[in-house]
Amino acid sequence: MLCGALIRSKLLARNSVEMQQQIMEILLNAGKKRSYLSFISTMFFSEFIIQLDIESIKNVWPIVEKEIGKPWSEQTLDTFYMLLILRDKHPSLVNHKFLKQHLDMTEIITKESIEDIVRLLTVCIYQDLSIFPVYFYPNKYSC
Repeated sequence: MLCGALIRSKLLARNSVEMQQQIMEILLNAGKKRSYLSFISTMFFSEFIIQLDIESIKNVWPIVEKEIGKPWSEQTLDTFYMLLILRDKHPSLVNHKFLKQHLDMTEIITKESIEDIVRLLTVCIYQDLSIFPVYFYPNKYSC
């Protein structure tokens, strides 16, 4: 909850790089270790990412890249949502080269990725999927 308070108050975005990195690690680790924290850690993570400009996000990019830079077989609903947020907010980081390197395609949503996306959307640990934001994410991608 402290991590969320720092993010929502926008204090973390103005804090030191070390503190930002530490909070990102705490959020990501909490989401991995406790399934009931996965959703909220992803929401706080995405709120923080939205607050950062391109120069600021470069400070935490190694942590973020390690989390989302995975092949489709290792993606989760959380990392998929983070990819969408990052692609929209920071397209220079989640660019064609990044996507090709990690997903073996140059866009997130393509005809070729539909099977993987369906798998993510249907094999899920959340009890109430209707609240997960990826289902409400603007459909600006076309196949």
